[in-house]
This record gives sequence, C-alpha cells and structure tokens, in this order.
Amino acid sequence: YTGNGTGLTGTVTVTEGTLNVTNSLGGNVVVNNSSTLGGEATVGGNLTLGGVGGSTLAIDLSTTGAMTVNGDLIVNGTTLVHLSPGAMASNTATVLNFNGSTVATAGSFSLANPANYRSPSFTVNPNNVQVTLDRKSLVWNGATANWETGGTDNDWNAPAAENFFWADNVTFDDSATTNLTVAMVGELRPATVLV
Repeated sequence: YTGNGTGLTGTVTVTEGTLNVTNSLGGNVVVNNSSTLGGEATVGGNLTLGGVGGSTLAIDLSTTGAMTVNGDLIVNGTTLVHLSPGAMASNTATVLNFNGSTVATAGSFSLANPANYRSPSFTVNPNNVQVTLDRKSLVWNGATANWETGGTDNDWNAPAAENFFWADNVTFDDSATTNLTVAMVGELRPATVLV
C-alpha cells in the first residue's frame, strides 16, 4: 500500500500473505498468525503482531528508516523478523519504533535464518525494537575456492582466518594468491562487496 491512509481510522487486519505499507495508516493494524507486515509506514493506532503463534515483520536493511507505531505495540507469540539483504550503517538496526507502551521482551522476537548471522540479538527499548548483528569486515584469502555461509573453510581474513556470515562486509583484493576464481555456494547476503 503506497497511498496516504491517515484518514482510515478503522482496523486493518492482515489475515494472510504480506501487507507492505510505505506511507501511513490512521488506525490500528492487526497482523494475524503466519501473516507478514513490511514497510516503513506510520501506524496511527496500535500494532498487534500475532494471535498465539506469532506473525512476521519484513525489514529492509538497505534503508535507515523503520516503521513507526503511534500507539501501543502488542506482541502475541513470537514475531519472526525477516531481514532483506542490504548494507547496514552499523551493527544495530531499528526493527520498529513505537510511541505507546509494550510488554514485549527480546524473547518476543526471533530472526529468520538465525544460523546464517553472527550472534543475532534483539533489544526492546522504551520506544523501539532493535536487532544487533555481530558483523565483520572480511578479505578473501583463497584458502579454498568456495564462498559459502558459515562452514569451516576459513576463506577470509578479519584479520585472522574467518568464515562468512550474512551481513558481513566482504572485499576481494589482490592479497589472495590461490583460488582466485571463487565459486559462490548457496544463498549469500553480504552487506557490501568491494572488488
């Protein structure tokens, strides 16, 4: 939804699929179990995530903005947070802002594909929810020819031998002397790539 919905003062309920809102909605928003809400909109009322089983938030790491809830943040079950690929300005990104109250805790949120990230953690602050990723800046050393997520190959220097995880910054320079042709294995989501 890209329009201006500030005049919509009723409740918008996402019962299935994904609602991506890039502007504003004037009333409450309810995201049912297994449904997804994305975008950097302003929600004029309360935001309810999940019934019992939890819902999903889709977060775009390539922007510095975040959804803002003018009312309360209500989290039922565990909300799955899906991070889209993109460069992060720092190791911490705001998942959403809220101006009301919440009883949500860090345990109310879970990261999609957590094993693909370095030590992800959530923090619920008085007016926002943030995710922190232990990201590294890596330089290809060519220990093997495969660039994969995790693993045990130690194909990167940071400055010691290291493995790649999603949201890391990667550099391919002239320092590697072997395995100069790199095979990309599986889904790779670096924050930045410098060649």
